[in-house]
Amino acid sequence: AVGAEALTAVVADADVDQEQALPDGAPLEEGASLKLDQVMVALQSLTGDDFLTSKLNADDPEGHKIRKNATSDAGVSLTSLAYFATAELRMKNLHSFVQEHYAQNVLRERQDTKSRYEVSSEGVKIANIFGAIEENKAELKVAEYSVSQTSLEQVFNMHAAEAARRLES
Repeated sequence: AVGAEALTAVVADADVDQEQALPDGAPLEEGASLKLDQVMVALQSLTGDDFLTSKLNADDPEGHKIRKNATSDAGVSLTSLAYFATAELRMKNLHSFVQEHYAQNVLRERQDTKSRYEVSSEGVKIANIFGAIEENKAELKVAEYSVSQTSLEQVFNMHAAEAARRLES
């Protein structure tokens, strides 16, 4: 997209207190682990919706790890589950922020707690993106971020890739 800005944000590591991250009734003894049914109940009661439980599938790399461990004989550790829940909720907050502030956006890449969005530059200035992130950095728990403009080379490559797709069709 011509006239696009790239926003890359890394959410801070999930430094969580297990007692705060998991609902009442979850086992809190040292080395405790949970099975899938316990994980589902814990995640559902944590948020009151299906957001976290819906991520426990093969299409979500982090959720898949939790599901795989929870269905193993050993179960999933409370530390792993707390980290997963905290990181996913932080990423959800970041995504909601981007959606709210930049209606024309595309999530281009996500790796663990790093996301790269493409934001339309129509009516948006880079300085305003920096300002919005900086103003909300603590609330979003953003450890680092960058904003860049799409280069002419990137625009050329996008148009070349689109032309190649048309020729293949």
